[in-house]
Amino acid sequence: MHVFAMRAALLGLVLGAAAVSSPAPAGAQSPVPMKLTVTVGGRTDTLRGTGRCAHEPHASIYGTAAALWLAEYSGAGADGRTVALSYWRPVAPGAAEQFSLSVGGKAAAHRISTVKGGRLEGSGRATFRPTALGGRFEIAGKAQDGASLQATIECARFGGISAEGG
Repeated sequence: MHVFAMRAALLGLVLGAAAVSSPAPAGAQSPVPMKLTVTVGGRTDTLRGTGRCAHEPHASIYGTAAALWLAEYSGAGADGRTVALSYWRPVAPGAAEQFSLSVGGKAAAHRISTVKGGRLEGSGRATFRPTALGGRFEIAGKAQDGASLQATIECARFGGISAEGG
């Protein structure tokens, strides 16, 4: 799946099933440094470059108040590796964190989605650890096609999230 299609799918989720209550500050959509380590079916790739990392502390998903983080990477070069993550942390005490991860390349696309109320695909767990301005996501699970899928995504900083095209 091309990164723009993944972005449209993520924004559709954000804008369709979730409400984002505050606009992003000017310049929030600018690229940020990212480092990703992705392992699919035992093959590990380390990717470095720039992408989009964004955060909205007051969003909602399928009627549940939650903080939202987005991370998107589209690599240059022969393999054209793309990675898109939406990570939701519900506000309610004890509520499980939910995520949707898509990893694409020249050969195949692998997806995990644990977002309740949406289309569940594969299975897995994700964690998020903030850093000074950014953060680190760690995801481990099984993709919709049965492939083992692990990813570590590091964002140098987060911008805001705003509706696009509307």
